[in-house]
Amino acid sequence: HIKVYVFNPHRIEDIMQAIVSIGEIAGQGERAREQVSGLTRRIEAVKTKAERSQRVRVLYLVSMEPMISVGPGSFIHDMIGISGGENVANRAAARYPRIEMEEIVHRDPEVIIAPSEIIDSVRSWKGRWNGISAVKNDRIYPIDMDIVSRPGPRIVEGLERIYGEIHGQ
Repeated sequence: HIKVYVFNPHRIEDIMQAIVSIGEIAGQGERAREQVSGLTRRIEAVKTKAERSQRVRVLYLVSMEPMISVGPGSFIHDMIGISGGENVANRAAARYPRIEMEEIVHRDPEVIIAPSEIIDSVRSWKGRWNGISAVKNDRIYPIDMDIVSRPGPRIVEGLERIYGEIHGQ
């Protein structure tokens, strides 16, 4: 007879709603709403800056073997869009699709973001894939998976970091 609550966020907005719901379940609804209010202000600040910026083609890699990216329906895809990026895997049918190198070359990402654990593998493309804008211009950035892959308050830190990488800030 233990109550179980399940949250399956697909967007940043879903994560904020889940934080409020968890706060209410825990009897800390007001505190959760206050925290979400502060997080929402930070999200809106990123949106405002991104709206004034040029869209940038972004490849976010989850893994290298197999090569997996993020597609529509994942909150990392949502973060890329909010940050002013155009996800090169935006046509994928899955939230975490396999992506072929040919598609990456064809879509020509201007920025590549990948977990710190695989960034050396991604950077090894420099010799073989120097026609890709992100490789040619050395715009391959590591990111801490803890701030982008866990749907909680730190996701906003991840959003701000993705914005900074996309726009060189």
